[in-house]
Amino acid sequence: MFRKIHSNRDPKDTLFSELQKEFAVYLDRIAFSITGFLNRNPNLVYTLMLLFLAASMVLSFTILRHREQKPGVSANVTVSPVSDGFGRILETGTALKESIQLKAQIETLIAKDTLTKADSLYLGKAIDRLHQLSIPHEKSTQPH
Repeated sequence: MFRKIHSNRDPKDTLFSELQKEFAVYLDRIAFSITGFLNRNPNLVYTLMLLFLAASMVLSFTILRHREQKPGVSANVTVSPVSDGFGRILETGTALKESIQLKAQIETLIAKDTLTKADSLYLGKAIDRLHQLSIPHEKSTQPH
């Protein structure tokens, strides 16, 4: 099952070299026609290049300009400090309740002598969720 496969392939034959052998005729024709067009019409190519540069500058400074918005501030939504405070209190309460439940479940799993695969998976998810619940509260207790 684990036998090494030996190959008599020449190390110089690579995918790129084989593709080059196959399509070299077509690529040479394309390169020859592009070079001929550039040699016959240098002024046209130069003028088109300058026009594209000018159009790019005009578009980047007018139509395609990205307006920077202040993070966290929306023009349509206004939140009063009172409702925001109550919302934070409710979020903190639900997070606290969930973390107490998770800690109790983790303690019961840890008290077992042996864990099944399902128990260990649930334990990992519960610890991750407990960590997620603790992160926002640590950030909100820091002074602004």
